Amino acid sequence: MANSHETRKKQNARSTASNSKQARKFNGSQRAAVAKEKAGQAATGILGSLIELIRSSRVALLVTIVLALVLFGGLFDFVANYGKAYSGVTVGGLDISGLKADQIEELVGKEYAERLNSAGVSIYANQDAFSDRVSDYEFIDSEDISVEEERAARRAWSTDAASLQAYIDYEKLVGEAMSIGRENPFDRLALFFQSRNIEIPLNFNEAIIESLANEIDLSIGEPLQNYGVEVVDGYVAVTEGRDGNMVNRTVFKHQITEQLLSPDADNRAFVVETEFTPVQISQEAAQACADHISDVISSGIVFSCEGREWTADTATLGSWIQTPLSQNQDGTYALAPSFAFQAARTSVLSHIQPNYVGGEGHVRFVNKNGNIFVHATAEGTFPLVGDALEELNIKLFGNKSEGEGAPAQPDEALRVELGTAEIPGEMTLEEALSFGIISPISEFETEYTSGAFERNTNIHLAADLLDNSIVPANGGVWSFNKTAGECNAEKGFLEAHAIAGNTLIDEIGGGICQVATTVFNAVYEAGYPIVERHNHTIYFSSYPQGRDAAISWPSPDLKWENNSPSDILLRMSYTDTTVKAILYGENMGYVVESEEGEKQPGAAFSTVYETDDSLYPGTEYIRTYGYDGHTVTVTRNVYDSQGELLISDEFTSVYSPQNTIIVRGPSSSTQ
Repeated sequence: MANSHETRKKQNARSTASNSKQARKFNGSQRAAVAKEKAGQAATGILGSLIELIRSSRVALLVTIVLALVLFGGLFDFVANYGKAYSGVTVGGLDISGLKADQIEELVGKEYAERLNSAGVSIYANQDAFSDRVSDYEFIDSEDISVEEERAARRAWSTDAASLQAYIDYEKLVGEAMSIGRENPFDRLALFFQSRNIEIPLNFNEAIIESLANEIDLSIGEPLQNYGVEVVDGYVAVTEGRDGNMVNRTVFKHQITEQLLSPDADNRAFVVETEFTPVQISQEAAQACADHISDVISSGIVFSCEGREWTADTATLGSWIQTPLSQNQDGTYALAPSFAFQAARTSVLSHIQPNYVGGEGHVRFVNKNGNIFVHATAEGTFPLVGDALEELNIKLFGNKSEGEGAPAQPDEALRVELGTAEIPGEMTLEEALSFGIISPISEFETEYTSGAFERNTNIHLAADLLDNSIVPANGGVWSFNKTAGECNAEKGFLEAHAIAGNTLIDEIGGGICQVATTVFNAVYEAGYPIVERHNHTIYFSSYPQGRDAAISWPSPDLKWENNSPSDILLRMSYTDTTVKAILYGENMGYVVESEEGEKQPGAAFSTVYETDDSLYPGTEYIRTYGYDGHTVTVTRNVYDSQGELLISDEFTSVYSPQNTIIVRGPSSSTQ
């Protein structure tokens, strides 16, 4: 009975549990159904409310439709134009709609690269010169006219993309084209109503543009002269300034750009104009700068290194001062005084030199495929002058980039301790200069007229042939003809004016004497022995009196000797109007004194007439102005660093008269 009773209890318990479980399941399903029903009712309510809102407001309906169209239209527009230029965008007038970046560059490059390099541009001083299409110089193209005379007569200039180092920045241009329409929705929307064209800008070598504009200023205008500062023997003074009448550089670049990119390559020309240009630095600003410089240099600076010491006095510090023009963020200008790095470093290193093991060291130059390397003949250390000068400029002249001033120099001399570093076994030319292992010994620059293409080509070619020539130590002899070789047509030399006797003729290589004269004067100022030098038969006022050098193949030649214990490197450089020679090596401290004797009169000039059948009958012009011959002697004395006379030599030049040459058209009787 007991077992039967227990069995019924268990069955009743299971039945109760089952019923309870089913009840819970039923209740859960019921709740879910209720929740679902409520959610449906809520959704239906919201939808109904929305439908009711839309039915009740046509504006809301329109807004909804517009928003949907904008959303889907914008998405489609983005996908369809991804990586492509939008429709309505042009570059330099070329339609680039739907093009990718590389396609845009190819299209623009094909059109404008050809334009840029197809022809140059002529620049005229006035409308008359423009109408007559005068040449750069007409017949003014030789050494027999001074630079000043040439400038006064100049009425035209020519240039091209290569000369100006002009180029198109395609990457920047394409980037700008691709960004149009993508900055914001309104930018994109605007393209549907109005197309956008990107003008093509040219990038120039700013120094070359400035040189050309300055040349024009000197001919038809007047360069402005800012009030400035000069320091002479430690005395600081303000220099006078004046307003100018100059070419507007921004307009000038725009005019050149417009012409060089013009499709009409046969008519690229414009008349250049000058305009009033006020000074950028006032007298008051220059005076404030001068006062600050006076404070800085008044007490001198003591430099010391490894027990060696040297004091740069007021006069020395003054000779280092430079005051370049700097532009402030607001567009105004200011003088930014500082110690000129090259001048200061050279001066310090001439007194605190590298310290060689054994007390003596020299240098050898090596030319490796056009790259110059310097080798020291002994180990040692060099003073870190550059680091000290940078710190001095900041300390004494302030943060120039932010226009900050600096406290005045204290009453007692400032002391600067120079650090040192070991001399490398091999150095680049720039490293050797910065370490003080070598220095510029002397340099000389001559000017010439820039319009005589053939002559100037010859000058540049000859300078290139002489550049980086090395003169061995202890008696090495440098020869112009041996270094350059024959300046013939095979090397690219052209026919230009040259001197034959006392007459100007055209011959291959005319003009190379300008280069020889420049080198001669650099060597003359350095104090090295001159082995061979010949003057021209005709005197030119553009050269130093009695210090010109004539060259021809195979003679006459220019030769000089390196009598120092270190090699000497000759570097040549040039512009459109100047050529410069610089000698590098171990500066022996030679002091050169020069004296020009009185001119002794020679033969008188004559007037010679020539006929040019291409001229109009009865017309004439003076091709060459004459002057009498004369003789002059220049004496040079060279002293070592201790004041002992090393060389005393005389250079006597005998110049023949130069005849006046008048060119006439045919006489009327012959017509």
